[in-house]
Amino acid sequence: MIITTRQLRGGKIQLFADGEPAAALDSAFWYAQGLLDGDEITPDALAALIHEAGLRRAYQAAITALSHRSYSRKELLDRLLLKQHGREACEYAVARAQELGLLDDADYAARLAQTLLERKGFSLDRIRAELSQKGIDREIIENTLENLDNDPVIRIIELLNTRFAAYNGDEPGKKKVFSALLRLGYSVNDIKTAFRECETWQN
Repeated sequence: MIITTRQLRGGKIQLFADGEPAAALDSAFWYAQGLLDGDEITPDALAALIHEAGLRRAYQAAITALSHRSYSRKELLDRLLLKQHGREACEYAVARAQELGLLDDADYAARLAQTLLERKGFSLDRIRAELSQKGIDREIIENTLENLDNDPVIRIIELLNTRFAAYNGDEPGKKKVFSALLRLGYSVNDIKTAFRECETWQN
């Protein structure tokens, strides 16, 4: 098979084999192969080249995604699959990112849990559900939650005196706050206990 190329936009090279389109490759990857227009290539060598290019493309997409924000392993894999990279290439990219320390579910879970606790006011149950949705392993989730200092009643009282202080007083406002606390994942019993212990919210 005789190979030829054509420069595309965005730093891409269109590769042809015997005049037929074979693949669109990253320019840097292509030039690193040391191949020239008019060179011969076997079908197996062409397939291997295209396969390696797919791995590289998925890995570069993973690095780009991680440069913008943190991801769990499952989130990153799902993102790459959504971009229509092959599953093998996506799994390779995720594994490579883990090897390089760019992807760490335990660290990701710890930072996200702390954010959900402090900024969102979520209960441990709600945090557990959020981490599970991110595809975090159950053991990692439980270890993460064990490291959080969170008495639900104390946490609710803090929320009543800060975020929900504007609703202080009337019964309709109290019902709205009660519903909001339920959505944050707190139990009915913990909410009632906090209401009783907080003088501002006494029945």
